[in-house]
Amino acid sequence: MAEIIVEGLEQLEQLRADLIRAGRTDTLTGNMTLAIQAVEGAAKIHCPVDTGLLRASITSEVRSTDSEVRAITGPSKFYGAYVHFGTRPHWPPPGALAGWAARHGTTDYLVRRAIGRRGTKPRPYLWEGFEDMKGTIERYLDLSLEAKVRIVVDT
Repeated sequence: MAEIIVEGLEQLEQLRADLIRAGRTDTLTGNMTLAIQAVEGAAKIHCPVDTGLLRASITSEVRSTDSEVRAITGPSKFYGAYVHFGTRPHWPPPGALAGWAARHGTTDYLVRRAIGRRGTKPRPYLWEGFEDMKGTIERYLDLSLEAKVRIVVDT
């Protein structure tokens, strides 16, 4: 499991609390929106495409309360996590992959059998989008918080 570490977290928390107390959440929320939209765009670039429905379902939002500002991005399609993380070997239900199989010149049974034997490999499009935009996120947070923020990813 990967872990995201923000260095200088105590300073960051204090600055965030000061901004919220001063009523400047609009700056933080605005810059968080720009940062998460950059991640969303990069994730869409990395997203594997068959029909384009998964890529089109990737959205982002920023939620702001009195105590926190949270940025969220991801797909609304239920299978987005299966594509991102891959799967262990399992047998999908009959017909579940018939459309995909037909578009790729094979049969539903053969695709289901392959997944039953090997599972599916991970295609971490969200993670790759985040990795591509780490510097952008840091710059937007720096502008909002008037502090130096460094994001470290530990896998």
